[in-house]
Amino acid sequence: MTDTHDTNLPDKAVELEEDKKTAEVSEPATTETSAEATLTDKPAESVQKLTKEEILNKLKEIATDVENAAKSEIDSLKQAFYKLHNSEQEAAKKDLVMPILLEVNVAEEESKFGLTTNEVLPLLEKISIFSHIKVMGLMTIAPFVKNPEENREIFRTLKKLSVDINAKNINNVNMSVLSMGMTGDYEVAVEEGATLVRVGTGIFGERNYSI
Repeated sequence: MTDTHDTNLPDKAVELEEDKKTAEVSEPATTETSAEATLTDKPAESVQKLTKEEILNKLKEIATDVENAAKSEIDSLKQAFYKLHNSEQEAAKKDLVMPILLEVNVAEEESKFGLTTNEVLPLLEKISIFSHIKVMGLMTIAPFVKNPEENREIFRTLKKLSVDINAKNINNVNMSVLSMGMTGDYEVAVEEGATLVRVGTGIFGERNYSI
């Protein structure tokens, strides 16, 4: 009797230990199953309907944004062409060839003037017929930043644009001038290909706007 009782004790301990492990493993599985059940409580039709509404609303927003952007781009090109056309007429009256730079708002800041990078080439192709205006290059005013490195991509983008334009050999267009960089970031601009910089603040100091 004593031997039989002692032999069964380890078996019972193993069974208890295995039961404990089984309980520990199965508990998360029970929780996961419960979560899945909660997610599937809603009818499939209501979930599908909500998803469709969200997608339709998003598509409407995107379509509106694209339409507004297209209208804005067309208006900008028309205004630029109109101004250059007037300049062409005035220069023709005096029998002059007027060298100009096109300003490009690479960063697309609302507070600054200039064409977007996508508008430059279409405008150049339109004004290439003008015989009294010669485009000598591009210019941009980068955002005001504390770290000049933040504007490196802006300058690099304008440089690439000028190279691409030059390769097309458009009539009355010469990309020999690249005006970019100011007192705070001109060194980075020069590294990226600037041929003209604006460093008035570095020479004369900060402006006094109260005068």
